[in-house]
Amino acid sequence: MDNEKHVGYELRQTDIMIRRFAEHRRTAAGYGDLTFAQGGMIHYLYRHREEPIYQKDLEKRFDIRRSTATGILQNLEKNGYICRSCDAGDARMKQIVLTQTALDMEEAVRLLAEEDEALFCRGMSEEEINRLMDLLGRIRRNIAEQEDTYD
Repeated sequence: MDNEKHVGYELRQTDIMIRRFAEHRRTAAGYGDLTFAQGGMIHYLYRHREEPIYQKDLEKRFDIRRSTATGILQNLEKNGYICRSCDAGDARMKQIVLTQTALDMEEAVRLLAEEDEALFCRGMSEEEINRLMDLLGRIRRNIAEQEDTYD
């Protein structure tokens, strides 16, 4: 069994290594209070700062459950990275907006992420990167086809 190839195991181990590596880099750079998921959300909000973004948008983009998104957003709000404001058209909807604190640190965190990405892809050709992305997308689609059986 140990000599067999297990894609799930390799993906899980790679995920653990990436998260551990990113956490170490964020801590060394002074952003240790940000989790991997929180940093990703801040970056997404930054890239879409000219658009109204709501919790449901983040749930869909990051493929996470409502409770997970709520927890992440509560921590971001508690740590001063986001605020929620009432939507002009529907007061029940809370638009998520980055604070100046998040805006000030976003570029540094983005640069760290770009450096990490370059490390992950070091030695790979553009064709290999595209192929890897295609294969990972296929795995996600295969799992998504089964979602109704475990939701």
